[in-house]
Amino acid sequence: MAPRLESLGFVCELARPAGSSPQPASAGSPDVIVALEEADGWSRLRRMIAAGPPIIVVAASASPADRAEALASSESGVRDWVESSCTDRELAARINHLAGVRRMQIEIEELTRRCAEMETVDRLTGLPNHRAFHECLGKEVRRAERYNSPLSLVLIDIRQFRAINDTYGHLWGDRVLQDLARRFRELLRTTDLICRYGGDELAMLLPETDMAAAEAVADRVRRMVAMAAAALRDRLPAAPRESAIPFDLSVSLGVACTQAESASTSTPLLESAEAALRRAKDAGRERAAPPISR
Repeated sequence: MAPRLESLGFVCELARPAGSSPQPASAGSPDVIVALEEADGWSRLRRMIAAGPPIIVVAASASPADRAEALASSESGVRDWVESSCTDRELAARINHLAGVRRMQIEIEELTRRCAEMETVDRLTGLPNHRAFHECLGKEVRRAERYNSPLSLVLIDIRQFRAINDTYGHLWGDRVLQDLARRFRELLRTTDLICRYGGDELAMLLPETDMAAAEAVADRVRRMVAMAAAALRDRLPAAPRESAIPFDLSVSLGVACTQAESASTSTPLLESAEAALRRAKDAGRERAAPPISR
């Protein structure tokens, strides 16, 4: 059968049986499996090859009942059945049809995966979005309560971000967000989470971090933003450099920490951080205002 298929332009790879269990020749996943005769090993062969490609059976003969049973079974993986006496044109058409269905299935699976990611990932910065933040916050609060460990939250507001967009354009504003997102990811531990909380707000969730350590992180954030402002200012295009409004990049930060014994839900921690952020914004730029310890 392999020479026949190769003469029709197909790339073939043989799967030879070892004992009672067929073994694929490689770990790759073909578009279609061509089974030469009825065997209990169909479903095993299909499961052994990644993502379960469809099976077409090429047999000398079969009763209508056997054929119907194989095609009706979801476990067998059989999606078509043709007699070996069929013409080359029919055989090629049937295989190409199943290969097209298989490729469409893969595209749908990939699209589904991307859509799932888009629901929890901010497309501009690549950071987890507001929805992902709240899901993670709830999990971390429950974990902190279970293990009686501290959990801190730092909210970051980019001050005058609208002015940056209005003066230098939205593309430059996007560049500012992307640059800060990259720098903040590098600043944090792998166990920490940095999210895009809103349009010009970011959130850092810091497990196993008490108030003093969270305030230290906030101070590093402030200094990192000052460094980012200097680097971005040097890259401004000529026209915005001459603008009457100078490029200004600074942040306000709200810091909150709650011990597990006082945190049955995520609401107190988030409200405390938001209140601290409001106080920092009222006090002036580049401030980090912690709440009263809970």
